[in-house]
Amino acid sequence: MGLTVAAVALLPGLAFGSFLNVVAARIPLRRSLVSPGSACMACGAPLAWYDNVPLLSFALLRGRCRHCKSAIPWRYPLVEATTALLVAACVLFVAAVLVAVLGPRGVRAADEAPEKRLAPADPSRRWQVGGGRQ
Repeated sequence: MGLTVAAVALLPGLAFGSFLNVVAARIPLRRSLVSPGSACMACGAPLAWYDNVPLLSFALLRGRCRHCKSAIPWRYPLVEATTALLVAACVLFVAAVLVAVLGPRGVRAADEAPEKRLAPADPSRRWQVGGGRQ
C-alpha cells in the first residue's frame, strides 16, 4: 500500500517542484507568480503547456528551448525531481507511522468502505441533559 501511494504522490510532487522553480525565478525579479505565463529566460518566447510538463518536457526538448535552442539550466529538472522524491518519502514515512501505530490490520480497516466499519446508529438511545447518554 505505501509504495503505491508514494508512487501516486510523485505527480503532485513534480507539479509542486515546478511551482517552486517559478517562485525561485520570479520573486527575485519582483514578477508576478500568476501572469504572464512561463517563457524562455533567453529569448522570452512564451512556453506552450506541452513545453512546461515537469521533467518530461526537459527530456523531450533535450534541455533546450524549442524556439532559440538555448540550454535550459539543469536546476529546473533537479528541483522538480528532488521535490517529487521528498514528497514521496514523506508519504512513505506517514504510511510507516500509520502501520506502526495502527498495525497492518488497522491500516487495511481504514481502507475499507465506511459502511463496513461503522455500526448502525441506535435511535432508541437519547441524549441526557447532563451531556451523557441514557
